[in-house]
Amino acid sequence: MSSFLYTPQAEADLDAITDYYAANNPDAGIRLLDEITARCQQLANQPRQGRPRNDLGSGIRSVVVRRYIIFFRAAAQGIDVLRVLHGARNITPDMFDE
Repeated sequence: MSSFLYTPQAEADLDAITDYYAANNPDAGIRLLDEITARCQQLANQPRQGRPRNDLGSGIRSVVVRRYIIFFRAAAQGIDVLRVLHGARNITPDMFDE
């Protein structure tokens, strides 16, 4: 079974999502994080899923979970989750500096 790894930027994104939902609707936040985690595991097993986003960086792909976009790249063990951003944000290549 393949696995996924969150980059420090993705962890910070998830922390911000958690903080937002903790203040507004903790149960919905838990459900959302569960959905994101489950989707990341699916992607780890099939890393060619999603939309290619080479406009943001080499090998980056994306999928949507509710109003959030998971950005990831295939890796030896499965995938590296680069960012988890709200879809309403203006997403630019500089958000993926490595």
